[in-house]
Amino acid sequence: MRKIIYIGQGSQQSIYYNTRTREALTTESSNLPDSEGAISSKKSKWSWILFFAFLLVAIISIWIRSLIMPFRLSEWMIPIHLAAILFVFIGSVYGFEKLFYSGAKSLVPASEEQFKDAVESSTFWRKSPDKEPTVDKIILYLFVILVLLFVFVIVVFFAIPATFIPYYEQEWFKPSMFMVPIGATIVPISVVLLLFQNNPIRWILAVRKYKQGKVLFREEK
Repeated sequence: MRKIIYIGQGSQQSIYYNTRTREALTTESSNLPDSEGAISSKKSKWSWILFFAFLLVAIISIWIRSLIMPFRLSEWMIPIHLAAILFVFIGSVYGFEKLFYSGAKSLVPASEEQFKDAVESSTFWRKSPDKEPTVDKIILYLFVILVLLFVFVIVVFFAIPATFIPYYEQEWFKPSMFMVPIGATIVPISVVLLLFQNNPIRWILAVRKYKQGKVLFREEK
């Protein structure tokens, strides 16, 4: 588990929490809204733009090819299919990593106001009337993660292998098959996101530390 976790956006900057030192952190150029590390900045979105642009070009190219000259699937295409699944998975994980932690290499202490803004604006509070880091929320997210892990096992050992069957049966290519690599990687991507990149349980525990007054902030002048 990473020691620095993403908390949210405070004063247009990405706010982090060091789980070892209990420090609230923000990116060094905290006064620049387009600085590296702000989740809304242009820099943090470039990886997503390039990823989806490449994916779109590939899909359109194959689709046009299938219209001009319909073709059947074959066993020699299996490595391409596997590469597509890995590309979507790795590309998405990398995109989320850049989105949340692109500025985490250069951090300075954050103020309490920044940390508070990040906590209150977090999507983890969505549909929560009290906005308190209670135990029931931890149990709820733990249940969600356990269910997701169960589904992950099913997807990896049953669903993804099943996507290779049309290649052995040499079925005709269909445009709907474009969704297979994306659909097959949604659960694995979600597991990586919720466990290692934006873990809701660790986030709630960090907020509990904040509510208890145990988080260290930048000294205000």
